[in-house]
Amino acid sequence: MAVSRPLGRQPPSPTAQPGRTRRDDLEGLRGIAALLVAVYHIWFDRISGGVDVFFVVSGYLMTRTIVRQVTVGSFSYRAHLLRIARRILPAAMLVLATVVVVAPRVLSPVTWISVDGDIRASLLYVANWHFAHAHIDYNAVDSSASPVLHMWAMSVQGQFYVVWPLIVGALVWLAARIIPSRPPLGVVVGLIIVSVTSFWFALRGVDSAQPYAYFDTRARLWEFSVGGLLALVPATWDLGPRVRSVLGGLGLLGILGGGLLLDIGRGAPGPVVLVPVLSAMGVIAAGFTSSDGAKLPISARLLGWRPLVLFGGVSYAFYLWHWPLLVFTRAELGRVDLGVTAGVGIVLCSLALAVVTSRGLERPFEAVRASRSGSSALVRLDALLPMFILVIVVALPLTLGGAGTPADAGQPVGDHPGALVFTAAVEAAESYDADPIPPLVEARSDRAANAGCSQRARSPQPDELLTCQFGNQDAEHDLVLVGASHARHWRAGLELVAAEMDLRFTTLIRDGCRFSVPPLDDASEECSRWNQLVLRYLIEERPHAIFTTASITRADEEYVPSGYVSAWSKLDQAGVNVIAVRDTPNFPFDPLECVATHGPSSDECSVAWRDVFSDQEIDELTGVVPDSTYLIDLTDYFCSEERCPAVVGNVLVYRDDNHISDTYARTLAPILVDAFEVSGLFGPLE
Repeated sequence: MAVSRPLGRQPPSPTAQPGRTRRDDLEGLRGIAALLVAVYHIWFDRISGGVDVFFVVSGYLMTRTIVRQVTVGSFSYRAHLLRIARRILPAAMLVLATVVVVAPRVLSPVTWISVDGDIRASLLYVANWHFAHAHIDYNAVDSSASPVLHMWAMSVQGQFYVVWPLIVGALVWLAARIIPSRPPLGVVVGLIIVSVTSFWFALRGVDSAQPYAYFDTRARLWEFSVGGLLALVPATWDLGPRVRSVLGGLGLLGILGGGLLLDIGRGAPGPVVLVPVLSAMGVIAAGFTSSDGAKLPISARLLGWRPLVLFGGVSYAFYLWHWPLLVFTRAELGRVDLGVTAGVGIVLCSLALAVVTSRGLERPFEAVRASRSGSSALVRLDALLPMFILVIVVALPLTLGGAGTPADAGQPVGDHPGALVFTAAVEAAESYDADPIPPLVEARSDRAANAGCSQRARSPQPDELLTCQFGNQDAEHDLVLVGASHARHWRAGLELVAAEMDLRFTTLIRDGCRFSVPPLDDASEECSRWNQLVLRYLIEERPHAIFTTASITRADEEYVPSGYVSAWSKLDQAGVNVIAVRDTPNFPFDPLECVATHGPSSDECSVAWRDVFSDQEIDELTGVVPDSTYLIDLTDYFCSEERCPAVVGNVLVYRDDNHISDTYARTLAPILVDAFEVSGLFGPLE
């Protein structure tokens, strides 16, 4: 979120549009945008475009302030950062400190352990990158959403505040030397280049990995930059009352209705964001007048309504409070859909907290005026440091205590037989003395670390493949694990298989990119390229066999893409064997949260077998496959005849709603060894 105020009362620059010194309509616009964000979060479960409006307004106000100060020679980067710190840190630190205190008491241990890292990233204003690398899909948040997820926007804004003066300053310096006769034109051209470059980056990001691009500062910079362009409009430019009325009216309609008519969340920060961005630009431009006495358009008068302006003054704090209150309320009530009463309660509580925060905390800090004295600057910093220390001191022990370690690499036995309860080797117990493993607070991280062994979904055009080798590198037979995350979650079990069967084991993994030739319809250009490289690699290297997924359960009905079978056929022609395993269950809820709430043996934490898998056998689903393709169906080791539980043999089967835990994968190793032996692909086990 980008809620800011003009950072000074400098005289208007001759190169920028002065209009009125105070833009009450922009304060009201911030109020509208903040309310839209909250309303859409609470009741519509979608993106309103309000944050995009804030980004544009911030770009306009920040650029206007910088240009004015640079023009009169009063700009100081150090003073700029101190002003920003006074403006945004007090409220943010208070909210984060509150989350640190409340979250462990309201959220389940499963959710809280991940929130710990989220808070640290928010403290450093890198939350957007943290959530991007954690593969968070902002459009798919549920009851386990982080109470500081909204800090992604504050982080983007904070990064903007740091780099924007440097960018504008560099453009002013270059323009004065390249176009000395018309330096403002040079700055305009520079900002256009910045805007176009960032927008191109957004287009590429949305096409290749939209959830990642959503948080990417580089793909968001254009929203600030186009606002900055408006700050460079000549002071003599007056659009006239009719044009200003049209711009303001259409802009206000676009802001209010864009989120309802368009799925902004799924397309951000790409072309769909042009609607709220251009609408915000229209509202800003509608307020451009060549004199203070000019009649304002109706949009500016509506946005300048006193209650709305007052709300705009606390909109920053309102935004900070509304999201954790929403997450905590959902956790307490145990449901995502809150209804009218609870939703209104969140809005009113957020408003009350925002007013208290603004009057009791923000205003006292803002009352400390900028000073040229170095000692005064240090005093201002000293006033902020205790708030940082408070949050960090409280959060750090929780961080260290909850970081968790991966489950023991050995195969679970005794009170934790896992999948072996479905075999004759182990007799299932009605109950166990020990708690399930991995511990709930560690379950989210119970997966093989990337450590360069898998390419992320958003990786640029790959020119080479990332591989990792395990097992005996001099072994006679080799096995290659190929595919996306549903292939990767077998790695822990396959490492044990490779050790048991003396195999050379290699991984070729790209998250979000299933091994399919031709690629799936929703595959990105990068994924398609990766698949071609993988196919070429496998044909050239000719491993004894590959291990990959045979079906997709994350759909209305389980199916086998034709591209899967086509890829297997191409490998068959090259003499490469394929071991294809049926996909694992997908849950419509978070099984870890369910276990934390209802206990490990609750039927509430299971799904019906027929809701996950097709009635057909896997060989019927695939149809005709090459003789060198061996199909494995391990459904019986995940599900009983009717249900698929979240805990099997006192082991947590899943680390989220669709990926199996490494601990459970290891319990499947003996079963995989038996399946490999039956296939005859590697000869008998000695």
